[in-house]
Amino acid sequence: DRTAHAYGTLVWLDGARPAAGGGDLPFAGLRVAQDTGSAILGDTRVDDFRGWGPHAEDTAGRTRHAIGFTLLEPTP
Repeated sequence: DRTAHAYGTLVWLDGARPAAGGGDLPFAGLRVAQDTGSAILGDTRVDDFRGWGPHAEDTAGRTRHAIGFTLLEPTP
């Protein structure tokens, strides 16, 4: 939600994502806040872009996981 976090903010995600064959896989990675969708509102929502094509659409459609995220801000 761009009213809660500035575009360009670095964000560390840590949690799980769906595995291709079912179940979950651990996941952690650095992302950049760069977009908001109409359903991604509020300061505790994350939409992690997974790519294009059928595999990415399938994975995105099955992702409803709670995930930790840490905003990384520069210090003066």
